[in-house]
Amino acid sequence: MRNVIQSKKIAYIIFTITFLLVLILIFYKKKDAYDLLVLGDSNIGNFREDTAVTSIIASKLNIKVFNGGFGGTAAALDSANKEAFIADASSFASIADAIYNDDFSRILSIAPIKDDGDLLYFDESLRNLAKIDFNKVKVLLIAYGTNDALNGYSVEEYKNYLFSGVSKIHEKYPDIKIILVTPFYNDKTA
Repeated sequence: MRNVIQSKKIAYIIFTITFLLVLILIFYKKKDAYDLLVLGDSNIGNFREDTAVTSIIASKLNIKVFNGGFGGTAAALDSANKEAFIADASSFASIADAIYNDDFSRILSIAPIKDDGDLLYFDESLRNLAKIDFNKVKVLLIAYGTNDALNGYSVEEYKNYLFSGVSKIHEKYPDIKIILVTPFYNDKTA
């Protein structure tokens, strides 16, 4: 158990450093402030304090960053549950559809979380995500895959959902620079 926790901490640090390096390369020599939208699973969404990847990026690059990560979500959908399950409603596939159609109503109808668990941020974050003017987003960083692997989605399914969502967003907002970050290696994603 101790090794698993230590491995997760190391993976999180590597993930953070990778994010920073990629973003520094994008923003290097640019003096304008750039907005960054980060969509992802719990590697992004479950960390919302000052040590979160999104907070570190905002601080180091002096830009406005929106944390659009939602724990338990995947790039793919479980078609049997997609109309009722909050993780599917806030999956990358559903969010990409909502961005493309300028319609977050289906997601928001499922969003309210009734329990006092770790997912209470879903409601507020999804409502704020729906208010974003995507014409003003400069960079979209997409970081899904851990839950796709843990839930048994094939690489092909994962790739297809990512490609479909990225294509829709790029078609609607061609000026947004899109960065894909795959999950980091751990004993569950190997």
